[in-house]
Amino acid sequence: MKNILIGSIIVLSILVLITATYEYRKKTPESVTFTSFPDASSSILKSGNGDIAIQTATGPVSIADIRSLPETVDVGSNMYHIDGAQSTATDGFELLYSAADNSFTVSIEKTPLRIYREKASEYFLKLFHVSQTDACKLHVLVGVPAEVDEKLAGKNLGLSFCPNSIQLQ
Repeated sequence: MKNILIGSIIVLSILVLITATYEYRKKTPESVTFTSFPDASSSILKSGNGDIAIQTATGPVSIADIRSLPETVDVGSNMYHIDGAQSTATDGFELLYSAADNSFTVSIEKTPLRIYREKASEYFLKLFHVSQTDACKLHVLVGVPAEVDEKLAGKNLGLSFCPNSIQLQ
């Protein structure tokens, strides 16, 4: 009788634990907040020639519309990736554009970093038909993963020709 009572208590405890876990998981935690991206349409001006003008602190910068380029893959959430599979021009780096905030991310994925950053910077100019001066006005993050260089990971290296870029050896 004692064993039946202990067994019943264990089974009942397990059922209560399962039910509590289920109820806890189906509720959305109050600490999670969902934010929406800003509407990029207010800071992108389309021109008739397939270019867009991105508003910067010093005025608009006209670039080729990345969303209409054949190298571009729409990866969702207003993010566009330059597909390196179509060309060896992007070997050693990845390029991503966020239409949500009109920013660009360049990830340098091979060493020597100086060579691949220069290659990525020149590709950026050619792809977007933009001058060095105008490219430096845009919000461009040039980074490197920790597995490539632990000391520089998490830092914005900048485009190779921009005045505030980190000098690489």
